[in-house]
Amino acid sequence: MENVYGTLGAQATGTVPVTNAPNPSLRLVPGLVTDASFTRQPLDGAMAVESANKRLYVRVGGQWLRSALKA
Repeated sequence: MENVYGTLGAQATGTVPVTNAPNPSLRLVPGLVTDASFTRQPLDGAMAVESANKRLYVRVGGQWLRSALKA
């Protein structure tokens, strides 16, 4: 999703609205995921994967919650 340039749409249709374009729908981060991991302030519902420790992060209520990813 890094190279999506749609002006309308949603994650489900494969386009990211312009207001969220700098923030891909799923960002890979080598370490702890924080708001600073994003180009712009992420909204609740933003997601990221911490690649070093294989954790999925979701921003809810202004906080990042995480869960381990297992095969």
